[in-house]
Amino acid sequence: MFNQKFNAMKCVLVSFLFFALHSFSFPQQFGWQDISANIPQNNEFPPDLCDLFFVSDDVGWITTTSYNEIFKTTDGGATFSTQTTL
Repeated sequence: MFNQKFNAMKCVLVSFLFFALHSFSFPQQFGWQDISANIPQNNEFPPDLCDLFFVSDDVGWITTTSYNEIFKTTDGGATFSTQTTL
């Protein structure tokens, strides 16, 4: 009797952990969004993105190898402006 209850509890616990961990594994949206058209362009070619860093869904920075500049967004990448100070 004890083994049956223990096995049932173990099955419930494993199932709960599986679903709990699975739900936290994919909180972000799937896929990439092309934001290169939103970056100010100094030349006729699109910039080569070097790195990006977001502190929230809206605020983030990107660097480019094409222009050696830092761009900041405050609207999730819809628009970017050149950051001139640190």
